[in-house]
Amino acid sequence: MIVLLMVLEIGEYNMNLDQIYNKYKLKSNYILSDTYEEQEEFHRTSIKKIIPLSLSMLPQKNMDISIIDIGCANGFCLDELHTLGYTNLTGVSIVKKEIEIIKKKGHNGYILDMVNLSKIKDNKYNLIYSRHSLEHAISPWLAINEMLRILKKDGLLVITIPYSTFVSNSAGTHYLVPTDIQMQAMLSKINVQSKTLFTYNKIEDTFSETTYFIKES
Repeated sequence: MIVLLMVLEIGEYNMNLDQIYNKYKLKSNYILSDTYEEQEEFHRTSIKKIIPLSLSMLPQKNMDISIIDIGCANGFCLDELHTLGYTNLTGVSIVKKEIEIIKKKGHNGYILDMVNLSKIKDNKYNLIYSRHSLEHAISPWLAINEMLRILKKDGLLVITIPYSTFVSNSAGTHYLVPTDIQMQAMLSKINVQSKTLFTYNKIEDTFSETTYFIKES
């Protein structure tokens, strides 16, 4: 077994994964975020509660706003948004089959790892969802940094993760379930480099999950 430990220098906090691979001469497929089969019933229930709340926080009320779901699985979140009338919908997954499924439904899709969204332009999306995917990222900080990069200046990033004091790695695929202090630390590191201040509020749904609503302050 090879264990790779990387300590980023201060000047590397604004590097994307491609640049880090190049600097340390790593193969592009050396590290990959993990996947798991989505628990449909639980996630559909969560989606129906989170979507109305997040849409109410957006200044734009038109139905053609750009929305992306990072770790989209079979497109449950995108399907729900489509039933509400939203049309500019995109999903991201590292699983080819999942992207094929959402494209057949009429959604856009990228086969990408959430820590490296370099194929997507800066400031592109009004609303970004990351539902129970961040804990599967090989670097949550890189993933959040990439999500904020593709978020429009007046947009909203919605991250739902397991409630850190409740969920163990029962699925065997959680690299890290960030605590609230860790979320603050990751955002503060991004702030240092981008000079943009991001703030968040959060809701805790009983004991199962925490959702963060992140936007510019």
